[in-house]
Amino acid sequence: MLSVCFDNDDLFHFYAQVNIKINDIEQDKRS
Repeated sequence: MLSVCFDNDDLFHFYAQVNIKINDIEQDKRS
């Protein structure tokens, strides 16, 4: 697990951005 050295809002925002990128990549593979 990542050690939380910055606040949870930043962490959540970071993961949200990553998930969006992953979803875009997955959809590119399907089409």
